[in-house]
Amino acid sequence: MNINQFNSGTSAPPMEAGMHLAVCVGVVDIGTHTETWEGKELIRNQLMLLFDFPTETIDINGEQKPRCMSLKLTKSNRDTSNFHKYLTSWRGRWFTEEELKDFHLTKLLGQPAIVGVTQKTSNGKTYSKISTIGKPIKGAETPKATRKIYFDMADENTYSAIEELPDWIIKEINSSAEAIAAKKVFMKDKTATQVAQMGNDESGEDVPF
Repeated sequence: MNINQFNSGTSAPPMEAGMHLAVCVGVVDIGTHTETWEGKELIRNQLMLLFDFPTETIDINGEQKPRCMSLKLTKSNRDTSNFHKYLTSWRGRWFTEEELKDFHLTKLLGQPAIVGVTQKTSNGKTYSKISTIGKPIKGAETPKATRKIYFDMADENTYSAIEELPDWIIKEINSSAEAIAAKKVFMKDKTATQVAQMGNDESGEDVPF
């Protein structure tokens, strides 16, 4: 879970802890990663949810922009998973089996939320992170999304979303098992066709990251 000055690629000061109005502006498939937790290696298929906070702004190149925070989650429909718990809290009710069958991640884009932000200090540095996502109060004015970013490694039609992502998220995508296996390198100023062609390169040369 990270806070970032989304458009500049630099770290932003920690956001004030508490409950904030936000809107989901991004759903990013970052692929499968191997992580170590309590001495065990865990293989996780992960995504990032991106939230804009319109009432919390920051100066970016002389212009006030909404703060943006990301939440990294393991993709899982199990009702015991954190992903399922966050979505249930956000919706305000449980999923039915039929709803889960028809659910697509693009439905999250543009959805308002009440997001709980907490602060954590590590190695002398204070960070902000998303701790909860809830349904906005009924009748309350909710923010509208000014952008919608969707990236799915399995769908070349979404590759243009790379242009809107900061370098640190692109790095996560490029370090995924899927990107490495397909020899795909995602970078800005590359079209979907160019990325696909990189994946079909049979030269045997190392792919730069």
